[in-house]
Amino acid sequence: MTAQRNRTTFWLSAGAVVTVPASAGWWLHGADQELHGKAPVFCGEAIRFLRAAHPPPETARNKQCTKGQWQTTWHNINFQTSRAEAEAWLRIT
Repeated sequence: MTAQRNRTTFWLSAGAVVTVPASAGWWLHGADQELHGKAPVFCGEAIRFLRAAHPPPETARNKQCTKGQWQTTWHNINFQTSRAEAEAWLRIT
């Protein structure tokens, strides 16, 4: 084999050795988040899944929407707002 071919073979092999475990780790991280209910999701998707009529109030703070799944799928919507706004949102939802 020529020197150029040896270098090419080395770098292709090194790339495969790095890419395969990195991809597996990325996939396992996402799967772990889903199993523990910590996978981030757009709040609009969570609201549609929960069949809520309206999103949380615009004045809500610290909105965080997550999902998880194992044998079923679940979504969580967490936000902070005043008691009056939360009660009004629950009434219309």
